[in-house]
Amino acid sequence: MNGARSVVEKADEDFILDESEMTDGEEQEQSIPTAELMHIIHQLRVENVALAKANSELRRQSQHSIYTYTNGAKSPADESQNYQHMLEIMRKEAQELKEIRDLAEARTQSTISYITQLEQQVDSQKES
Repeated sequence: MNGARSVVEKADEDFILDESEMTDGEEQEQSIPTAELMHIIHQLRVENVALAKANSELRRQSQHSIYTYTNGAKSPADESQNYQHMLEIMRKEAQELKEIRDLAEARTQSTISYITQLEQQVDSQKES
């Protein structure tokens, strides 16, 4: 379950914009705000992939937990206890998904604010 959060954190830490794809002429032609926007878009794509992987891993763990706890009961009391344990695991997983979603929403909002700020800078430079 901590694996989901670590996937997102690792993607955030390991993010590197690959500028080797640009030629020297393209780099010089692009304005700084455009390059920054491309960097942001690429970073959001990387984070989106990391979130999808984290979500997939949590679903896999959840399905494994459901199978294990529903098929391993030897008596009705065991089955009840297994369902209680399964519900506890699912609540933890739901909380982690909520934290990941909140993190993604916060990053999206900060990115939108940053892009808006860059657009305002570009507009003010055009007016000058």
